[in-house]
Amino acid sequence: MPVLQGENWTQSSETLDIPAKKSADFEVIYQPLSMTGGADGTDVPHNGTLFFALPDGTALLYNLSGIASDPEAEEQLSFETRAKQSLPIKLPVKNWLKTSQRFSVDIKLDEDSQTGRYS
Repeated sequence: MPVLQGENWTQSSETLDIPAKKSADFEVIYQPLSMTGGADGTDVPHNGTLFFALPDGTALLYNLSGIASDPEAEEQLSFETRAKQSLPIKLPVKNWLKTSQRFSVDIKLDEDSQTGRYS
């Protein structure tokens, strides 16, 4: 039975059956739950291991490493309103984690165009 360690890695099956005098592929899936970019701009990879104990008493150990960059924007939104009028905007936010998330919103004034920029 393969032993996979690392929270960002999953395996496609629990067992691997290899016919006599043949080989087989074992699928490992990288599913990062966070980006790997460090505060200093360097990537600190997600690491994991995959261990196979073989019937002849030997073993195989694979070191896994993955880098997750910033996600692509789902869509670009643009809104217009009259001057000095409020415009409530509802933005859909998807949570793909298994735990609750809390977000903070920063509103910054774009000095060149005098428009608000949300991040």
